[in-house]
Amino acid sequence: MIYSGCASVKEEIKPTPSESQAPLTEGVLPTQPAQEELKPKEVEYTLGVGDILSIVVYGRPELTKDVPVRKDGKIYFPLTGGIPVDGLTISEALEKVTNEVAAFIRKPYVTLEVKEYASRLILVLGAVGKPGVIPLVRDTTLLDAVTIAGGVRGGSLKEIFLLRKGRISVYDLLSIFERGDISQNIVLQNRDVVFVPNPEDRKVYVLGRVTNPGVVNLSNMRMGLIEAISYAGGFRTGAVTDDVRVIRGGLSNPTLFTVDMDRILKGKGTDGQGFTLASGDIIFVPDSALTSWNKILEQITPTMQLVFTLPFQTYSNYLIIKEFSK
Repeated sequence: MIYSGCASVKEEIKPTPSESQAPLTEGVLPTQPAQEELKPKEVEYTLGVGDILSIVVYGRPELTKDVPVRKDGKIYFPLTGGIPVDGLTISEALEKVTNEVAAFIRKPYVTLEVKEYASRLILVLGAVGKPGVIPLVRDTTLLDAVTIAGGVRGGSLKEIFLLRKGRISVYDLLSIFERGDISQNIVLQNRDVVFVPNPEDRKVYVLGRVTNPGVVNLSNMRMGLIEAISYAGGFRTGAVTDDVRVIRGGLSNPTLFTVDMDRILKGKGTDGQGFTLASGDIIFVPDSALTSWNKILEQITPTMQLVFTLPFQTYSNYLIIKEFSK
């Protein structure tokens, strides 16, 4: 999109999303972690360091330039010197450049467009048609990102992972079409990583006081706790079945769910029966009361050091995410 102007340009202010997250979040059963309902809004792209702008001053070919937004947040243009544009919308940057040029040229006609987007990006990986980096040129939702990346190929809209600021959430985009649940279609933020698991990547870890602790492949999209624990051979003698924990998001920034399987198995409660597992979940069956997160870590860390806790942590994807998140 090309912006042009020779007078003042109406300002559009882009709200800046903010997020505060604790190291450990208590989950609410039987649903996923509480997620803010964010509706997509058409807002103008804000410039940042690394973006390359194409500026044309009509009638002055020597002033037609491609200029980068440098680390100091400025572009450097003939006649004007440094012009601060970091954080401005394209319209605001155009007005600023036009006013600066007007100090040297009477009634200049200036156009400005972003030639290369580099400051606001997301990364889409996994079972999509065209995995890679996507610029956030406008408010982009989770479904937008998957669509732009070529759609799901072999995976499912039922389970989409989002890595944001070191924290993992799981979203069900299929529910948009099944139930009209737009709360799952969140607006993405700069440096978000979206991952669509391949079927062979879908697994959970059942640890603790079960017969065969280890990896359980998610054979269907709606596997619950009872089924996963059954695949691991069921509870062993001494299992504390009223304090089963499900850890989502890895061990560094986990969301923790507590499920009373004893009540469920005795038919005294339904909480947890509707709890659908997601790839990478860790199910831990303790053999004693768990009084703190550190106590849980103490018991499961030796086992988890042998396996990846994130569903997309193949080594190649790990390196891509690490470089992208710098």
